[in-house]
Amino acid sequence: MTVKIWEVQTLKCLAPLQGHNFEVKSVSYSRNGKYVASAALKDKKVKIWDVQASKCLTTLEGHVGDVMAVSYSRDGNRIASGGTDKTVRIWDAQSFKLLATLDHHDTVESVSFSWDGKYVTSGSADSDVKV
Repeated sequence: MTVKIWEVQTLKCLAPLQGHNFEVKSVSYSRNGKYVASAALKDKKVKIWDVQASKCLTTLEGHVGDVMAVSYSRDGNRIASGGTDKTVRIWDAQSFKLLATLDHHDTVESVSFSWDGKYVTSGSADSDVKV
């Protein structure tokens, strides 16, 4: 499947990013606009893309289910992902190493960092929101 980067003023597709094998569920830009993280169903991976070069820099592996959500922290230092394995995973955005795994009771459908980057919020299918 393809992630497309669009120029808002011209409505042109600038960069088709191809690499996921299944439906893309979530994307997030790094604050500097150089990178995009994408999450897809069934491949259990988060891909990190170099927007300018239109290529995949790395693939974050660790989820054991579909990845439903991904988000860069505002400072660009961390990435959060969540999915059907009922976990939120926090990754270092420079080394791409897994920093933490947080548990939910059901599928994690959304993740977002607080403005200051100190907290991550996640929402799951069981209606729980955790900070």
